[in-house]
Amino acid sequence: MLSPANLTRYLSGRASATSEAIAVTGRIFAPQLGLYLAFWGSFHLLEFLVTARWNPSRLMKDSFLLLNGWNYHAAHLLGILEFILESLLFPSHKSPLTFLNYLGLCTVLLGQYLRSTAMIHASSNFSHIVASNKRPDHMLVKTGLYSLVRHPSYTGFFVWAVGTQLLLANPISTVVFIGVLWRFFQQRIQNEEKHLISFFGEEYKEYKRQVPSGIPFV
Repeated sequence: MLSPANLTRYLSGRASATSEAIAVTGRIFAPQLGLYLAFWGSFHLLEFLVTARWNPSRLMKDSFLLLNGWNYHAAHLLGILEFILESLLFPSHKSPLTFLNYLGLCTVLLGQYLRSTAMIHASSNFSHIVASNKRPDHMLVKTGLYSLVRHPSYTGFFVWAVGTQLLLANPISTVVFIGVLWRFFQQRIQNEEKHLISFFGEEYKEYKRQVPSGIPFV
């Protein structure tokens, strides 16, 4: 059980580590690497905190979403390595900050807003794992962000992840992230919506006809 004292200690440690990461990377490289690390840590912390507050019945240690598969961590490692290598070989491309860096910053913030807001609005109807069986209390959410796109949490993650690479001004990783994420969400949405159609029948089919997925061309 997560007690307030344990949560306070964890948040204090996370804040301290984030501050140190920003300070150290800012001295060695351009400051956007420190910002990237802070946003990465904040994303996973918010996954846990939003679940704890608005979907507590599904709270578990994996709610941090850190066990997200080797390819997820490999992609972020690629982004960090590209940034470091390009900073050493082409330092003028990374500093001073340009419009692209600020665009990435805004994109990351937008993605985080969409992701967290979608989780909050769906509340107990949200799950990090695709449901194959319908719970008695499972409702089809079609209001708020869900009236604009069917999968706003996926949209938010997609925007957030691509934004991190724009923030770092990583041309290679930006393209890789777009391609890999698009393929991942294409497959996930197709699989998830088979179950949603079996859960909600014509109601979901009509919703699908009227509202876009939130991922381009899916």
